[in-house]
Amino acid sequence: MSQKVLDAISNTSPLLFVHRIHSMHWLKELFGKVLVPKAVIRELEQGRSRGFDVPDYSAFAWLEVVDPVTLASSFLPWQNKLNND
Repeated sequence: MSQKVLDAISNTSPLLFVHRIHSMHWLKELFGKVLVPKAVIRELEQGRSRGFDVPDYSAFAWLEVVDPVTLASSFLPWQNKLNND
């Protein structure tokens, strides 16, 4: 068995395309964890409600739904200092 890559965060497009080639299992095999933001889940649910063929995230227990946290950039204080010099 090959070594898994670090965790992955997925947006909607990769999930759609991997689902459409019937290969969602690749994600589980390739990555330690697959994190999916809640916004992506909402997009998938909207697509399903409109009749599109989208993956049902609840069928993949290994997908981890997360609520991303926004952090301030550590670069900003340096940028401000450079602009003021």
